[in-house]
Amino acid sequence: MKNSLVIQFRVVLLGVLPMIWRRFLISSDATFWDLHVAIQDAMGWEDRHLHQFRVAKLSSGHLDSIGIPDPGGPSPFLPGWNIRLDEYLGPDMPLFLYEYDFGDSWLHEVVLERIFETDKPFPVCTEGEGDC
Repeated sequence: MKNSLVIQFRVVLLGVLPMIWRRFLISSDATFWDLHVAIQDAMGWEDRHLHQFRVAKLSSGHLDSIGIPDPGGPSPFLPGWNIRLDEYLGPDMPLFLYEYDFGDSWLHEVVLERIFETDKPFPVCTEGEGDC
Protein backbone atom coordinates (compact mmCIF):
# COMPACT_ATOMS: atom_id res chain seq x y z
CA MET A 1 0.00 0.00 0.00
CA LYS A 2 1.25 3.47 -0.90
CA ASN A 3 1.96 6.00 1.87
CA SER A 4 -0.67 8.71 2.23
CA LEU A 5 -0.65 12.05 4.03
CA VAL A 6 -3.03 12.00 7.01
CA ILE A 7 -4.09 14.38 9.76
CA GLN A 8 -4.27 13.20 13.36
CA PHE A 9 -7.05 14.87 15.34
CA ARG A 10 -8.00 14.76 18.99
CA VAL A 11 -11.66 15.51 19.78
CA VAL A 12 -12.82 16.25 23.34
CA LEU A 13 -16.48 16.53 24.33
CA LEU A 14 -16.60 19.69 26.47
CA GLY A 15 -18.50 20.11 29.73
CA VAL A 16 -18.64 16.47 30.84
CA LEU A 17 -16.79 14.46 33.47
CA PRO A 18 -15.16 12.06 33.25
CA MET A 19 -13.52 13.34 30.07
CA ILE A 20 -14.72 11.84 26.80
CA TRP A 21 -12.26 12.04 23.92
CA ARG A 22 -11.13 10.33 20.73
CA ARG A 23 -8.03 10.41 18.56
CA PHE A 24 -8.31 9.49 14.90
CA LEU A 25 -6.70 9.80 11.49
CA ILE A 26 -8.29 11.22 8.35
CA SER A 27 -6.97 11.96 4.87
CA SER A 28 -5.24 15.32 4.46
CA ASP A 29 -7.42 16.08 1.42
CA ALA A 30 -10.68 15.41 3.31
CA THR A 31 -13.53 17.92 3.50
CA PHE A 32 -15.27 19.22 6.60
CA TRP A 33 -18.13 16.84 5.74
CA ASP A 34 -15.66 13.93 5.87
CA LEU A 35 -14.44 15.22 9.24
CA HIS A 36 -18.04 15.45 10.50
CA VAL A 37 -18.64 11.81 9.52
CA ALA A 38 -15.38 10.72 11.19
CA ILE A 39 -16.31 12.54 14.43
CA GLN A 40 -19.80 11.00 14.37
CA ASP A 41 -18.32 7.51 13.95
CA ALA A 42 -15.54 7.98 16.51
CA MET A 43 -17.78 9.52 19.19
CA GLY A 44 -20.63 7.08 18.64
CA TRP A 45 -23.14 9.75 17.68
CA GLU A 46 -25.96 8.72 15.31
CA ASP A 47 -25.93 11.75 12.96
CA ARG A 48 -29.56 12.65 13.73
CA HIS A 49 -29.00 16.35 14.40
CA LEU A 50 -27.50 19.39 12.72
CA HIS A 51 -23.87 20.30 13.23
CA GLN A 52 -21.42 23.10 12.60
CA PHE A 53 -17.71 23.75 12.73
CA ARG A 54 -16.62 27.18 14.01
CA VAL A 55 -13.19 27.70 12.50
CA ALA A 56 -10.99 30.60 11.37
CA LYS A 57 -9.76 30.58 7.77
CA LEU A 58 -5.97 30.34 7.40
CA SER A 59 -5.67 33.10 4.81
CA SER A 60 -7.78 35.73 6.60
CA GLY A 61 -8.41 34.62 10.18
CA HIS A 62 -12.14 35.20 9.51
CA LEU A 63 -14.36 32.95 11.67
CA ASP A 64 -16.73 30.85 9.55
CA SER A 65 -19.56 28.42 10.31
CA ILE A 66 -19.25 25.29 8.22
CA GLY A 67 -22.00 22.68 8.07
CA ILE A 68 -25.22 22.14 6.15
CA PRO A 69 -26.55 25.36 4.60
CA ASP A 70 -30.12 26.34 5.54
CA PRO A 71 -31.41 29.20 3.39
CA GLY A 72 -34.05 30.06 6.01
CA GLY A 73 -31.73 29.69 9.00
CA PRO A 74 -30.53 32.46 11.31
CA SER A 75 -26.87 32.36 10.29
CA PRO A 76 -25.16 31.37 7.04
CA PHE A 77 -23.33 28.07 6.90
CA LEU A 78 -20.73 27.23 4.29
CA PRO A 79 -21.30 23.77 2.77
CA GLY A 80 -18.91 21.35 4.49
CA TRP A 81 -18.77 18.98 1.52
CA ASN A 82 -17.21 21.73 -0.64
CA ILE A 83 -14.50 22.86 1.77
CA ARG A 84 -11.25 21.00 2.26
CA LEU A 85 -9.66 20.90 5.70
CA ASP A 86 -6.40 22.33 4.37
CA GLU A 87 -8.19 25.59 3.46
CA TYR A 88 -8.63 26.27 7.19
CA LEU A 89 -6.24 24.12 9.16
CA GLY A 90 -2.51 24.02 9.65
CA PRO A 91 0.19 24.36 12.31
CA ASP A 92 -0.79 28.01 12.87
CA MET A 93 -4.50 27.19 13.20
CA PRO A 94 -4.73 23.82 14.99
CA LEU A 95 -7.80 24.37 17.23
CA PHE A 96 -11.50 24.83 16.47
CA LEU A 97 -14.99 23.89 17.69
CA TYR A 98 -17.51 21.33 16.47
CA GLU A 99 -21.10 21.64 17.68
CA TYR A 100 -23.50 18.72 17.34
CA ASP A 101 -27.24 18.96 18.06
CA PHE A 102 -28.16 22.64 18.29
CA GLY A 103 -30.87 21.84 20.88
CA ASP A 104 -28.50 20.19 23.36
CA SER A 105 -25.42 21.97 21.97
CA TRP A 106 -22.82 19.26 22.41
CA LEU A 107 -19.56 21.21 21.98
CA HIS A 108 -16.36 19.46 21.00
CA GLU A 109 -12.85 20.87 20.98
CA VAL A 110 -11.05 19.64 17.87
CA VAL A 111 -7.25 19.79 17.83
CA LEU A 112 -5.05 19.08 14.83
CA GLU A 113 -2.20 17.21 16.56
CA ARG A 114 0.01 16.34 13.60
CA ILE A 115 0.22 15.68 9.88
CA PHE A 116 2.27 12.72 8.69
CA GLU A 117 2.58 9.91 6.15
CA THR A 118 1.22 6.45 6.86
CA ASP A 119 0.52 3.22 5.03
CA LYS A 120 -2.39 2.36 7.35
CA PRO A 121 -6.03 2.57 6.23
CA PHE A 122 -8.07 5.58 7.34
CA PRO A 123 -10.20 7.17 8.60
CA VAL A 124 -9.59 5.20 11.77
CA CYS A 125 -10.11 5.88 15.47
CA THR A 126 -6.80 5.09 17.18
CA GLU A 127 -7.55 5.93 20.83
CA GLY A 128 -10.28 7.18 23.09
CA GLU A 129 -11.89 7.20 26.49
CA GLY A 130 -15.44 7.44 27.82
CA ASP A 131 -18.88 6.81 26.35
CA CYS A 132 -21.03 9.46 24.66
